Amino acid sequence: MTRSGVRISSGRFRGRNLAVPASARPTSARLREALLDIWQHRVAGARFLDLFAGTGAVGLEALSRGADFVVFVEADREACNRLQKICAELAPDTTAVYQAHLPDQIGRVLLAMGGQVDLIFADPPYAFTEYGELLATLGEVLREGGEVAIEHSIRSQLPETVGGLGRQASRDYGDNRISFFSAKR
Repeated sequence: MTRSGVRISSGRFRGRNLAVPASARPTSARLREALLDIWQHRVAGARFLDLFAGTGAVGLEALSRGADFVVFVEADREACNRLQKICAELAPDTTAVYQAHLPDQIGRVLLAMGGQVDLIFADPPYAFTEYGELLATLGEVLREGGEVAIEHSIRSQLPETVGGLGRQASRDYGDNRISFFSAKR
């Protein structure tokens, strides 16, 4: 079962509707737009990693705004199948989709994608608690000057530093928060 309601808001794929698998909790349009506005000068030409991708809306929005390559990672098979179909239609040479459970299988994904990334967005399920483990692994593939943004509940406390990453800022959007991490130098 799917539902509609996720639309790419800008760039070359503007207006494109994305089906929402029943298992997905898509990042709100307001939060997606805010994140990509914050990263507006960094997205063009970036290698982008969209974790817990669901509909793929954040990664597709980044691609629409000029990211060079986007890797999507999602555990749900139905969501992965939908993402593979839309990526094959929109940008087969600049996208890759991996089905993996995070953080357990992140190493396999990172090995398969080869190379470092500039920007990482993660939107784990509400019950997710393994932020420290995830961040420690992500620090290994983040290019110098890159940034990780994690969406989480305002009630969840993320570490200030972990695995070579330090929190730089947080922004609240209703009950959600995006925490930004970059390499500690």
